[in-house]
Amino acid sequence: MSRRQTIFLRLFVLFIMFALPAAFYAPGLSASEALDLAQNLLDQAAEPLFEAAEIEPELRFRIIAVEGERPVATMLGDDRAEISLAVFRLAETPEEIAAAIARVIGQKETKLPSLGARKGYKIRPRFPSSDRLRGSVTSVDEAIARPGIAAAEDTLDRRGGYGPSVEEIRVHARNLDSYAITLLRKAGLRGDSLLHLYEAMAADGAGLFERDDFEGRKILHEQISWLRERLDERDGRNPYWRALDDQLAATKAALGY
Repeated sequence: MSRRQTIFLRLFVLFIMFALPAAFYAPGLSASEALDLAQNLLDQAAEPLFEAAEIEPELRFRIIAVEGERPVATMLGDDRAEISLAVFRLAETPEEIAAAIARVIGQKETKLPSLGARKGYKIRPRFPSSDRLRGSVTSVDEAIARPGIAAAEDTLDRRGGYGPSVEEIRVHARNLDSYAITLLRKAGLRGDSLLHLYEAMAADGAGLFERDDFEGRKILHEQISWLRERLDERDGRNPYWRALDDQLAATKAALGY
């Protein structure tokens, strides 16, 4: 490359950097700023749902937007819930964000324990009587351990596998979803917003909010069919939620979605 060509190329680069509109080079938002946008949307979406659930302001819990590639919407303790940014990525309308909020309110109000952390069973052994210990030909340790082993085997025989049974997960999901749909409708939203969010989650390969394992994915697909049989598409949207469309779009753009 000649000296003249080199000078021309440098001048061209300088022109691109300084002469074109600055909007093309605006730096992206930081992760914390994107979370702030998501949090603001959560706060506005949660307000009418708390009102519909008749939860007094002093009894309301905080719903926090958190980073995460997996869709999560769950209670953590009694005074905090988390909804991951993956929910914003998958949601097409603010009503679908509201559906995730309705589900965590359902966890709080119905007092159903989360299945996410339940990976095993609690076995309460029955200790042998003193007479049995005196007459036992085995050691004391074996005599004490035997009822516990029998209780564990009986639990596994009845419930099969490790952790909550599939039927428990199914009933848990349907109880929460029934509550969420009722709350959405009470707040003037379409009940099918939960269905649409679930469809997006399934297409993304996700499972239930609280269980992203084989059983969670299996039950999520079951819930989609279960909801389709019970929900009708309805026209029209509440103006409150239409007003949040731009905020959801801005949040998704800020997150690179």
